[in-house]
Amino acid sequence: MAELARWAQQADAHRDQNYYALAGRELGTLLSELHTRAAAGTPDDCRVALAALVQACHVAAGLAEAVGYHDLALAAATREHEAAVRLGDPVALGLARYGWAQTWSRAGARRQAESAIKLALVDLEPIADPSAVDTGAAEMLGMSHLYAAKLAARSGRAASAHDHLTEARVLAERTGERNTGMQHFGPTNVALWTVSVGADLGEGPVVYEQHPPEQVDVAALNSRVRSGCYHLDLARTLAQDDGPRDAEALRQLDTADRAAPVLVRNNPIARELFTTLHRRAKRTMWELDSLRNRFGVG
Repeated sequence: MAELARWAQQADAHRDQNYYALAGRELGTLLSELHTRAAAGTPDDCRVALAALVQACHVAAGLAEAVGYHDLALAAATREHEAAVRLGDPVALGLARYGWAQTWSRAGARRQAESAIKLALVDLEPIADPSAVDTGAAEMLGMSHLYAAKLAARSGRAASAHDHLTEARVLAERTGERNTGMQHFGPTNVALWTVSVGADLGEGPVVYEQHPPEQVDVAALNSRVRSGCYHLDLARTLAQDDGPRDAEALRQLDTADRAAPVLVRNNPIARELFTTLHRRAKRTMWELDSLRNRFGVG
């Protein structure tokens, strides 16, 4: 069991670094073993297996999403949620519902996504203590607020989005930089999500000035996935200036792709952004040609 749990942890670490080939290596075998132990093991083994199964399914869902298999991602996220419910750990359940909401949203089912994240907020609020020795519940509550802000922004509910960001920011100021469930919750990640939500709300130029790259130490998170997402969001904010900052937007998109190529190149938002920047370009730039080749755009 210890080896299986370590295997799930290592797969999650590979996912966090955008090493999807390593994260997915023999992942089916791991999932099968964990399902067997969870069903037929001793009570102690069952609990360890369920916890590892939550983590392994979270990896599987993230990997499937990254390469565009949303049906498989949803199946993995659903199994993650089922394992977390059986485990009965509120932190694991919070992580599962957060991941489930993301998977529903990326599959185009926004109503189900909002339902999942509301459940996470309701269940975690009474037990979240950012000053406790174990801040896991507070971290998951903060991550749930961040994704609730994302969903609100995509529905055009700016006030609600900013309210959720404020709730997450207050929690992060008390927890400090943490990493339960490989989610990197803390002030730095809240700043990254603020940029992302601002881009969704069309507040690009303003939010870029408030959180410029020289003031956000994304490298401190030691996560290629978080770094790639941040630089992609910076590119989105710059592109919303409708031309004057397109060169810098291309550089940020190039940085995002170098940090997390699998995630970025398969992201429809990133591909649409590249198409827009390519169409508006008035002169040849090496980043433009390089990105065109890497994205496989004719």
